[in-house]
Amino acid sequence: MAGGGQGGVSGSSGQAGAGGGVTPTTCPDSPVAVVDTTLVAPTGAVIKVGSGGDLQGALEQAKPGDVVELAAGAVFTGNFTLPKKEGEGWITVRTEAIGALPPEGSRVSPSNAPSMPRLVTPNGASALAAAPGAHHWRLIGLEIAPQPGIKAFNLLTLGNGDESSVEQLPHHVIVDR
Repeated sequence: MAGGGQGGVSGSSGQAGAGGGVTPTTCPDSPVAVVDTTLVAPTGAVIKVGSGGDLQGALEQAKPGDVVELAAGAVFTGNFTLPKKEGEGWITVRTEAIGALPPEGSRVSPSNAPSMPRLVTPNGASALAAAPGAHHWRLIGLEIAPQPGIKAFNLLTLGNGDESSVEQLPHHVIVDR
């Protein structure tokens, strides 16, 4: 019951207000920083990786401004790493069928799966992890999953908890659609 009656809840503590009514709560502060996730047009090469291709090799080869384009519907099995790169330009890893996905800012649905490559972990480790200090990676239209029968708790890992400085933390990693 709002505004009175028994069992009212106040704030986030779950405590009833004095006299059993609802006590006004204070809203959390608004965010103090905004992250711009606007898609930046690529300025470099397009590195195409077909079914059975060397995804890790393409990730290592990519430079800021490049696009690593994965074949739609292809399955890439392994534990892949987004390496740390010099520079501030974005490296985009995306499906070749980007035009078949909903627009930026929209969710995908199971009906979009045929347009997406699959990154599959064959074990309990992450299918995709960011190396210490890795930055400016944008992932668009990728399905990330465990191999059937495998229990994986982290399909995508950004940092491992062993970082001893801010510089070692992965940052500027966007997962889009």
